[in-house]
Amino acid sequence: MDTDIHSRNAINEPRTALPIKQIFILLLLRFCESLATYSIYPFLLELLSSVTGGDKGRVGYYAGFMALSQHLLSIVTILYWSRLSDRIGRKPVLFIGTTAVGISMLCFGLAKTFLGLVLSRSIISAFGSNAGIIKGTFGEITDESNRADAFALVHIPWTVGAFIGPLIGGSLSNPHDHFHGVFRSAFWLKYPYFLPCAVVATISFIGTMPLLIYFKETVKGSKFFKPPEVESEAIGDEETMSLLSHSTSPSISDNPIPFKDLLQYSILLPAFKYAALSFLHGSNTAIQPLFLGLPIAMGGLDFNPETIGYVLGFYGASNAVVQIFLLGPIVRRMGAKNVYLMSISMFVFIFCLPPIMSMFAKQGGVNGLVWFLLALQLLCSVIMELGYGCTYILITEAAPNKRSLGSINGLAQTLSSISRISAPMISSSLLSFSIENNLFHGYAGYVSLACFTVACSLFFWRSR
Repeated sequence: MDTDIHSRNAINEPRTALPIKQIFILLLLRFCESLATYSIYPFLLELLSSVTGGDKGRVGYYAGFMALSQHLLSIVTILYWSRLSDRIGRKPVLFIGTTAVGISMLCFGLAKTFLGLVLSRSIISAFGSNAGIIKGTFGEITDESNRADAFALVHIPWTVGAFIGPLIGGSLSNPHDHFHGVFRSAFWLKYPYFLPCAVVATISFIGTMPLLIYFKETVKGSKFFKPPEVESEAIGDEETMSLLSHSTSPSISDNPIPFKDLLQYSILLPAFKYAALSFLHGSNTAIQPLFLGLPIAMGGLDFNPETIGYVLGFYGASNAVVQIFLLGPIVRRMGAKNVYLMSISMFVFIFCLPPIMSMFAKQGGVNGLVWFLLALQLLCSVIMELGYGCTYILITEAAPNKRSLGSINGLAQTLSSISRISAPMISSSLLSFSIENNLFHGYAGYVSLACFTVACSLFFWRSR
């Protein structure tokens, strides 16, 4: 049945209650990953300077190489761990991934060479490919009536971690200087960034406890899977045994699908939708701070860092509210495919509004009209973010069976990772090249991205 028919029919159908305990555990694991990602940012400059000779002018190259190596390794490993979870179960793979996050943070805090830093961060990429598996598990524990509400929660722990992580990294680094009364040992002087890393690692290790104790394995055939209990009073013993046998012995249709059989148009299309959205979003994420901070004469708005922080913070808060409270009702009303098309089409306005704002700013400064257009662009960005929940739904609905959800989400996550790696480089280069050569008055980069958006929107509209 078509995904949008499912969604629209769900308007008048009673919604299944969300499995809160299962969802909470999955969100906790996602939060651990977010903490590990963002907690190092406050002290990364100092740490890289200390292990690379003290030249802060070259730290950007080292940071870029470290991030690139981590992303490239993820591309190689995501699909492996996702497919493995289809065979042995979600719980053991999620446990390995979350434990790897903790071990990586401990190694990072103890590293004294650049190679040690790179290898320690690579542990997360090599063993911690939880993102696709978590989304696949969300698809398993929900149905058409509540899936949109569940997927609306996926980004919340990442946002919270992006807020708390830097606080941990900034406030707990250099404890020998800041909390000398407690951390007097020479160890803390030698390893000034181990404390925040250890705190994040401890949270990750603690996060594995509810996973092991309370999480119910969703993959039939896994040794961790426990079939639902059936009361013998309600039905006969023979029927009870039949139900239990069906739960513990998966049929052929419940077996993992060979990878080559997943390379079908109907399955790949939602994955490419996710990749296209990731590329366009990554492009905007890369050039939006540049646009806000560049001098007005160069096509920007000349905001200071504090103002940029307020603008992006307001956008983040607004996005969280809309995702939590509006994604589910909108998808049930319009259908996931239609909401996705609306979302990706927002990039036309997102990329066309900066040149218009720039032209008005050059004429009269950053006046009320410019602020209104900026607010309109942020509104379009919030609507665009609805597309992520829709892609998760479409990917889930495209799966031949639930046993293949790990593989399909792993494939989609791989394509998305490729997009996220290439997007900042391509978009930033387009922006710089158009400014340096005054192409379309310096706006050729935005025009190119808007044209690519139109092409994607038309293609996905025709394929719906």
